[in-house]
Amino acid sequence: MKKALIICTSPRSGSNSTLLASQFAAGAEDAGLSVETVLLADSEPGFCQACYYCLSHSGQCFQQDIMNSIREKLVEADVLVFATPVYFYGMSGQMKTFIDRTIAFYKRIAAREVYLIATSGDPRSSAVDGTIKGLQGFIECLGDGAKLAGVVLGTGVSEAGDARHSAAYDEAYQMGRSIQP
Repeated sequence: MKKALIICTSPRSGSNSTLLASQFAAGAEDAGLSVETVLLADSEPGFCQACYYCLSHSGQCFQQDIMNSIREKLVEADVLVFATPVYFYGMSGQMKTFIDRTIAFYKRIAAREVYLIATSGDPRSSAVDGTIKGLQGFIECLGDGAKLAGVVLGTGVSEAGDARHSAAYDEAYQMGRSIQP
């Protein structure tokens, strides 16, 4: 059975990006995937210290936080989903911190389907371009076989729950549902 790991990077409980991630999860489960969701707001991984302790300790970070417990889940997942609010036309700091913390094992994440769910108060789809570009940079580092397989843009959603009334709500479900088990 294919495994999907959803990383919700919003610091806000009940955020629009997390709401859309839940829709994606429902669709993926209906398609027959095993789905796990991680809420970074509950765990707050620390910044990478660039000390490279991890490189000489089998990928374990000296920081005792979620990254040590999630490492193998990231490596084992067939599908990775990042859900993020868009801040100043880029991914959230939480998402960037999470990506940076994969330094010791990112090459083991290769050959994955990666999906992006991004929400923005700005109604223009171009508001999400920087977020897509940043994630594509990470995917390029993963190497051959890793690809950005889909993007859901929830634009024009500012208040918590606004995404329920956007086209992105159904799109997130459909994208999850479209993954082959």
